[in-house]
Amino acid sequence: MDEIGNLPLDLQVKLLSVLQTKVVTKIGSNKPIEVDVRIICATNAPIYDLVASGNFRQDLFYRIKTIEINLPPLRERVEDIPTLFQYYVDLFSKRYKKSLEIDANLMHELTGYKWPEIFVNFSMP
Repeated sequence: MDEIGNLPLDLQVKLLSVLQTKVVTKIGSNKPIEVDVRIICATNAPIYDLVASGNFRQDLFYRIKTIEINLPPLRERVEDIPTLFQYYVDLFSKRYKKSLEIDANLMHELTGYKWPEIFVNFSMP
């Protein structure tokens, strides 16, 4: 689930219920369906702040927080750029059966570029 931090409170209640009871009901039906799911959640929202302010349910947060992985932005780990770049060059070369010509200065430009920090204002109703 991408951007779970933006999930409205009413849907957080429903998701928590599904995770606890392992039962869903299709829209327009009254027949419960048992489910066995595992979810992976991601967010750029300051989730701990949202929990503290009551904009994200604490019980749902602890239900989904089994393993937390913090992935720093690429601008904080420029040493990964050559490896990632080569991976995608190889991937798309094979996919499109084309040899990609890469300018020799490109890697220098990519690793030396000052990647902007993007600020997003998250507001919950």
